[in-house]
Amino acid sequence: SSLDKEIDKEETDKEEIDNEETDKEEIDKEPKDLHVHSELLSNHFSKLLESKMGESQDKSITLNDSDISYESLEIILNYLYTGKLPIIESYDNWITLLCDASKFFIPTLVQRCEMELRSYLNHDNLNEVKTIANEYGAEQLLRYCDNFEPPLSQQLIETS
Repeated sequence: SSLDKEIDKEETDKEEIDNEETDKEEIDKEPKDLHVHSELLSNHFSKLLESKMGESQDKSITLNDSDISYESLEIILNYLYTGKLPIIESYDNWITLLCDASKFFIPTLVQRCEMELRSYLNHDNLNEVKTIANEYGAEQLLRYCDNFEPPLSQQLIETS
């Protein structure tokens, strides 16, 4: 019947989508090469280079997600080359970037993250932000947290 054919087609389409998603996940796990000038690496990633280059003879280093995510590394390298950041619209992404910028000793990027994170600060995440700021040496953000007063509009909502 035509109804059976439609159901079979839907199931086949769903299987193809599932296979495409599986293929995509496997592709995302494949190593990716980024070519970076050695001067930039030695200026900003010297600690990482010392630990990773000792095992490599071909002037390449391999980073894992435990070191830094590929997306975060791309953002940082672009920032180091251009001084610009992409549009980052989430609290979690700013926190991740702050942590990575601190881990790789990029103070100007840490400061930029500190400035942006101020707009996300509220009473619900104040302690979390303070802990992260303290752990990653984000002194300006830590001081901002210590003196935090929510905007008047937020105060009115909280007291209602």
